[in-house]
Parts: sequence; structure tokens; C-alpha cells
Amino acid sequence: MNETLTMSKTEREKLHYMRLLTMRGISIADAAQELGLSERQCYRLLKTYKDKGDEGLIHGLRGCKSNAAYTYDQKQKVIALYREKYDDYGPTLFSEKVEEVYDLTINRETLRQWLMKKGLWKQERKAEDIGRNGRDVRKLERSSRLMEVTMTGLNNAVRRVVCLSLSMTLPIRHSCFSRKKKIPTTH
Repeated sequence: MNETLTMSKTEREKLHYMRLLTMRGISIADAAQELGLSERQCYRLLKTYKDKGDEGLIHGLRGCKSNAAYTYDQKQKVIALYREKYDDYGPTLFSEKVEEVYDLTINRETLRQWLMKKGLWKQERKAEDIGRNGRDVRKLERSSRLMEVTMTGLNNAVRRVVCLSLSMTLPIRHSCFSRKKKIPTTH
């Protein structure tokens, strides 16, 4: 009858100090200080540990559904509504519309997670991957490196023409477009 208990780090720490307390290896005051609890709370914890054993240290609400959670019916109703009328909306706009029209307040992030689980919304790219002008920076950097390699064999006149024709599609910071200034040195 070996039962497995899942405990958090703080619960394991409490277990350690409760065992020390039962073996009289530490005082209540020391255990309370180490756990960051009051002595009174430590006495309560010790009593629970003696009555229920290791299970007494596990939080009583573990595994229970949150009181603030949406019901299954609410979730299904919102997803059906999205499929029927608002499938071209993003989670933010959809949450605003649901609140405005149906008087149901749902966080946009909650909606996004629901929609992603149902396959109705896919995760957006990170903002760092997109440049200021909306272009994908990583793709542009890869293509500019390829262009650098292919342009090494070209003479300067042809290279300038290629650079000018591509200046509308690549970021300005590319080495092909930037002019290197020689800094005078004094000896």
C-alpha cells in the first residue's frame, strides 16, 4: 500500500522540520523562524502532521478547480460563437466584442489559449523577429549574408548596381549599403 504523494518544495521543507520537531531535534521557535511562520502556526502544522501524517502538510485545495474558473458550458458557448460569427477576429478584439455585445468578460489571454487548443488560432511571431517596417528581420539577414557571398566575385560597378536595386528590399544597416569612413589617425 505504497502511495505516492506529490509535494512542492515548501511542503517538503515543512515535512523536514516537522520530522525534526517530532524527534525533538529542534525547537518550535527555530522551526518557525526557518519556515517563516509564526510559532502558533507551527504548533497547528505540527498537530496536523501528527494527526494526518505526511498528507497533512499538502495544501488542502490541491487538485480542486478554481472558484473563478469558467464553466465547461460557457467555454463551449464562446468557442461556438467564435466559429459562427467572429472567426476573422483576433483574441483581443473578440474578447472586447464578447464583453460589449454579450456582457461576458473573458480575458484575451484566456480566449487565446482556448482558441489555440481548438486549433482556431495560431501563435503569433515574436515582436523581436519583426523589424520596424514589419519585415522579417531574420529572413532578411539570411538573404543579405547569401548576397554578400554571391557578390564577392563581382566587380565594383556591377556590385553598386545590384546594391542599388536591392536597397528597396533590404534593411539599410546591411554592409553593402553603408559607407565605411576612414578615421584619420595621428601618430
